[in-house]
Amino acid sequence: MKITPFVTLGFLGISVCGAPKTVFADVAYSFTTIAVPGSTDTYPTGINDSGQIVGYYYSASGGGQGFLDTGGTFTTIDVPGASHTQLFGINNSGQIVGAFSDATGTHGFLDSGGVFSTIQAPFTGAGNTLAFGINDAGQIVGQYFEGRSSYGFVYSGGLFQPIPSVAEADGINDNGEIVASDDMDNNVFYILSSPGAVPQPVLYPGEGYYLYAHGINNSGQIVGSTFTSGIPASEDFVYSGGAFTFIFFPSFDTSFTGINNSGQVVGCCSFNVGGAFLGTPLAVPEPRTVPVLAGSLVALLALARRRKRAPAKLR
Repeated sequence: MKITPFVTLGFLGISVCGAPKTVFADVAYSFTTIAVPGSTDTYPTGINDSGQIVGYYYSASGGGQGFLDTGGTFTTIDVPGASHTQLFGINNSGQIVGAFSDATGTHGFLDSGGVFSTIQAPFTGAGNTLAFGINDAGQIVGQYFEGRSSYGFVYSGGLFQPIPSVAEADGINDNGEIVASDDMDNNVFYILSSPGAVPQPVLYPGEGYYLYAHGINNSGQIVGSTFTSGIPASEDFVYSGGAFTFIFFPSFDTSFTGINNSGQVVGCCSFNVGGAFLGTPLAVPEPRTVPVLAGSLVALLALARRRKRAPAKLR
């Protein structure tokens, strides 16, 4: 279903996540709902330049299953023998990455033309592994666990490269730039200029905010969401050129989870109240921006382990 927007200098009427709402927005989008037929919950997580969308869904019959949405035609994608499958990323060749669970744990995978390859961190003590993003060169980023601790990784050409200074690597673009997160620092995400580079922090300057980044495109635009404890609404963001641009959905906790090179975004309500969405940018008004302390020598407060507001990933 296409949702017809109206725009009046920073306000956008939409009907995502429930009844029609008037929402504050610094960027105008035309929103389309995404719902796998017969599902109870749909979670889109990635989009390529052709507009193909991947994600996962739940139905009354039980466990999570992956999906590919091509122009509104949905295809279920499950790893053979898996009890649960989640898709997280797709590149312009149609290669898909994600995670699946079986009797031995959780593993990452690559789906290349219907041929599945398991991605499992080979490091001593490594356990569950998840693949979150893939670029057009086939470089894959994700997360692996050692006990209760997790670390990011880059997988390319059959070789694993750990990123031990971050808890997960969430996305990678065709320039090799990576967006990553650290579970102990809730108001910061990280950018790596290349797989071997030192992670550079991007801080949200407000107090009490939790900051989560999920995807990056070739222009360096990063999408994610923020929320404040005790407030039932989040602000989704696009981060670009050292500044945040916010999109606000009152009373609903939403998350932008992926972005392509045209600036189209996908996302969902954290509790899927009313569904998931594709957002296509319209004419952009003058944005409200917030300066960012990036790479500065600021002492970070050690907060409790990060609790994601986006839908839970397999662990």
